[in-house]
Amino acid sequence: MRATYAKTAVLALLAVLGANCGNGGYNSENVTVTVSPATATVPENGQQPLQATVNHFCSGCVPQIEWSVAENNGLGCTWADPNTPPLGPCPGGTIQGQGPQGILSENVIYFAPSTAGTFHISASQLITFTEVVGGTSVLTVSP
Repeated sequence: MRATYAKTAVLALLAVLGANCGNGGYNSENVTVTVSPATATVPENGQQPLQATVNHFCSGCVPQIEWSVAENNGLGCTWADPNTPPLGPCPGGTIQGQGPQGILSENVIYFAPSTAGTFHISASQLITFTEVVGGTSVLTVSP
């Protein structure tokens, strides 16, 4: 029962946000997400700050970015809070959100794994109920 109320509240909030964005006069087809840096080399067990920028989004809408590492195969590898890393396994590394939006922040820190490789870190923004726009940074982890 409680889950139903929570789900209803989230859907209502999304409807309000969607309505507000619709009134912002933006065209969802023009929205883009870029991740900086687009490429970088990080040492094993190193860190790399990343920033997502949402362009041409509605005026007054606050981006809420969902971050992921493709090589983690959908595993939850974002930090639930700033002091507790995910339990893993996270073969592609982990993401720690920064600022008051936590893991939905535009600014994150990527924590590289202890193994070398190429990893794809994506930032996605929900722009309508059915459209998601994203950008990717390709990071090379070296020994």
